[in-house]
This record gives sequence, C-alpha cells and structure tokens, in this order.
Amino acid sequence: MKSDVPKQFLTLRERPVLEYSVRCFCELPDSIRGGLVLVSHPDYLDRSAAICELYREKLRFLEIVAGGETRHDSSKNGLAALHDRIGEDDTIMIHDGARPLITVREVEDLYYALIEQSKAGCATLAAGATETIAIVDPDDRSIQEVPDRSTLFAIKTPQAIKAQYVGRFLESKKNHYTDLISWAMDAGIPSLFAEASEHNIKLTHPGDLPVLESLLK
Repeated sequence: MKSDVPKQFLTLRERPVLEYSVRCFCELPDSIRGGLVLVSHPDYLDRSAAICELYREKLRFLEIVAGGETRHDSSKNGLAALHDRIGEDDTIMIHDGARPLITVREVEDLYYALIEQSKAGCATLAAGATETIAIVDPDDRSIQEVPDRSTLFAIKTPQAIKAQYVGRFLESKKNHYTDLISWAMDAGIPSLFAEASEHNIKLTHPGDLPVLESLLK
C-alpha cells in the first residue's frame, strides 16, 4: 500500500478502514451477535482498541490480542482467546479487517449456510470467477491447463468454524495455512461456501481506496 501505517488504519470517508468491519458485526441481529476478539499487530494494540471501544456496548465481550508470525498463528491467537468463552453450539467467524464493505446480509448468509449443514465444519464467503483462469508454470510462463470457470471461486472473508472444531485448529502444528478453508481441507473437515457480494473487495493496492470510496457513496 506504500503507507506508513497498516492498511486497516487508513482513512476511508473519514473513518478508519477497520471500523467498517467492526461496525458490521455489531449490527448483526441480537440472535446471532456475539463478542469480538480483534487480533492486531503488537505495535498497534492501543490503536485497535480505540476503534473497538466505540462499539463495546453492542458486544457481549471485547478483547484485543497480539497477532503471530503468520496468518495461521494470528488466527490461533484469536481463537485461543475465545476458547473459554464459547459453547459447543457456537459459530466463530474470522474476518479480514482490510475488507471494509462486508455486509450484515453476507454474514447472515454464511452463518445460516453453515449451521444448516450438519456435515460441514467450516464455511467461507466466495465469489464465482468472472474471467477465464489459467494454471501456468511460473518458470517458463507456459499455460498448463484452463479449468472450467464454473467450478472456480475466489475465497473471501469472513470464514466460519463450528465451535466443536476449534480445539483441532488450536492443536494444528503447521502454520503455513493462508486461511481457514485451506486448514480444513488438510484436516479432512468438510467445508462449504456462501455467495459473496461483488463489493467484498480486499484493500490491497493504493488504487483500491478510490474504488472503495465510490462504492460507499
């Protein structure tokens, strides 16, 4: 992002990017709204806490914890902080604070998609591929395969896990997983997806900020 601060603290229409995600989860219906554990870079714990404090009264609990060396380690830190607070029927969601346009409708769709499927242990928001995708050899740039586009989906967040599988997640020894679903696939836990909004964009490049601005308008 060529920024002096992590992208979740950049300003988007006079609010920190992170605040949009926190606010969305606080706007969930009472029947499914829970608490929040925010995983932050150790140097930005106070800054993260200041944003979340604005919404504390809407949450059952609020805790700010430091992240780890990898994304998987950070997820484990967050789930470890939740471990003593959750019941066996709870559902836990992991969201990327750099996706500010997440909606209540998406969160609800993901939640109900998972709890209504007894065999699945994890779920994610995902969007169908809109362009043809090629599998290539990065060394010589040769195209190896062009998969059927109808079977390809871009994984988004939030992602959800049923409470009964949290212990297995915390016990995982490998830390290379880039998201919850890659871990679930490796662990043999059935997963599914719910449709993501086309506005569920991850802030990645400087040019994404004006796009997000325009969508918010």
